[in-house]
Amino acid sequence: MNIILIGMRGSGKTTIGKALAKILDFGFIETDELIVAKSEFSTITDIVKEKNWSFFRNLESQIMQDPDITARDDVVIATGGGVVTDGKNIENLKNAKSVFIWLKCSINEIIKRIGNDTSRPLITNSDSFIDDLRKVYKAREQLYKKYADIIISSEEKAETVADNIIAKLKEKTYYD
Repeated sequence: MNIILIGMRGSGKTTIGKALAKILDFGFIETDELIVAKSEFSTITDIVKEKNWSFFRNLESQIMQDPDITARDDVVIATGGGVVTDGKNIENLKNAKSVFIWLKCSINEIIKRIGNDTSRPLITNSDSFIDDLRKVYKAREQLYKKYADIIISSEEKAETVADNIIAKLKEKTYYD
């Protein structure tokens, strides 16, 4: 079984994913790290700044087709927040052994966590990073809900959220 974490930037996908992988003794993949490694740039911000979001999304789609990700088993995959904007990405990650978990986090908590992080590139044409977060959250919320097999609040400590995920997986008989 693979666990695919989806959700907004700042929802805790990487931190919670690492905690979950450790508890389950699964592998861990952070797709944004793979995208950067595949590019000639050192950060996502550099990719977007030097190229654009379309270039980044193209790299993301290539990663989502990579058999090293799609053919793996017993791995937690922390995706980028925008992976849900391309249905083919979801299709490539979905298989009989994949469970999509939306780490749901309120926009106010996300703003509290990353609202001052100006190193992250804007996604929309907003005047501020916080306005950008609000617009993106509103645009993506229904996509996260659409693709999620399980929805878990990510507003607690990473280990607590990981335990909540495991309990929900057992409840839904994805995991014993």
